[in-house]
Amino acid sequence: MFDEQAGLTGGRKAPWPTAVLRFAGGRTRKDGRPQVADPARAGRPRTPGLPRPVFWGGAVVVVALLVVLWQWYRPTLVTVPYGAVETIVLPDGSYVTLGSGSQLRYRPFAGRSVRRVVLTGEAFFMVVPADKPFVVETFNARVTSGAARFNVRAWPEDLAPETAVAVERGRVDVAARRAEGAVTLAAGQVTRVPKGQAPGAPGVPREERPLIWREGGLSFADQPLADVLHSLERRYAAELKVAPEVAERPVTYVNPFPASLEDVLSDLCFALGLHYRRLPAGGFEITPP
Repeated sequence: MFDEQAGLTGGRKAPWPTAVLRFAGGRTRKDGRPQVADPARAGRPRTPGLPRPVFWGGAVVVVALLVVLWQWYRPTLVTVPYGAVETIVLPDGSYVTLGSGSQLRYRPFAGRSVRRVVLTGEAFFMVVPADKPFVVETFNARVTSGAARFNVRAWPEDLAPETAVAVERGRVDVAARRAEGAVTLAAGQVTRVPKGQAPGAPGVPREERPLIWREGGLSFADQPLADVLHSLERRYAAELKVAPEVAERPVTYVNPFPASLEDVLSDLCFALGLHYRRLPAGGFEITPP
């Protein structure tokens, strides 16, 4: 008969404590002899694992935190197609009216020191008051304000790329991103920031009316003809071509109520002494006389 105290030693004193020699839950081996616990593992404390509800609860919390962080870092991109104008509401309640072909990118404002947006194109901002500044970044300028209403135009692919700012209400600071100098604009003032240069001195527009595009008007002041045609392409969603020898002709043109693209081209060509023709595949081309 197998004696638990004697174990496998045949009645001799075991070299290890007898308390560690236990049958393995009454199980037997294939030969019918009882299975004995491994002395090398006997007496080791069993490492307890986490209960399953606790483990899955922790996993859910981690996933939720990752989702929140992703939402906080993920930028929102608004793109307006050619021929359209769109007004959006930012996370702080500010309104932005975006012109045709424009893009606006921003991240959630919560937890950040500034309310920052990045603009490519043209937009009118109606900024609500808050305890942190509102910043509009373009390819070459930084526009900073509190509660204000102002317009920003910045097309980096233009023949004469610049950022133009016009203020309707409030005060706005304008600085170049890669050049020295900054100016402060009050209501009714404008400035331009040519690529690679400092902002121009604040002034009052004489011929240009930079805000009438919101009501469907057109306004250009001393801009190259090629840039004016790019603006008309976005506005009317039409292809426009210009002969290279006349692409840099300066244009000053204001039309609060343009009837059609062809009427605008007729006005421009009459003023500049040029011709335009309709292209077989659609659109128009401006040529010398």
